Amino acid sequence: MVGAARTTRVTGMRLLAVSAIAASGAYGAFVSSATAAPVTSDAAIVQTATPDPANIGREFTYAMTATNVGPGIPKSMAVTDPLPATATFVRVTASPGGSCTTPAVGVSGTVKCTWQDPPVGIAQSLQIVVKPTTRTTLVNTATVSMPGAQDSVATN
Repeated sequence: MVGAARTTRVTGMRLLAVSAIAASGAYGAFVSSATAAPVTSDAAIVQTATPDPANIGREFTYAMTATNVGPGIPKSMAVTDPLPATATFVRVTASPGGSCTTPAVGVSGTVKCTWQDPPVGIAQSLQIVVKPTTRTTLVNTATVSMPGAQDSVATN
């Protein structure tokens, strides 16, 4: 498993889960994380979230970079991101060659972007723009996957 987490404050929200933000006196949080699923080659994913702090009803961007770190070249690589139920989809932008399926604008759902024959070491990126709709802590988890079995869990 490869993981990356990003914590972003949301103004006007009651903090439920992020003690580091509570210690600084902020009100609320976006918590995002990214993990890698089993693959034929090792995969890596990094996710960030901006702006910090986010505001309810205003655009908020999850930026992700997924990389095939080898050794092989799988047929495809996909990043799947089920959006939090209390954030609505606005738009997605993927790096060249990426093909994405999305929920309708203004509703929550899953964004999935796929690249064919991802070369080793070349990062594929996407930016998902959402709008928070409520005062709560949101958790966003994106997953990168490639077909086949994992070469080595130890190298993830």
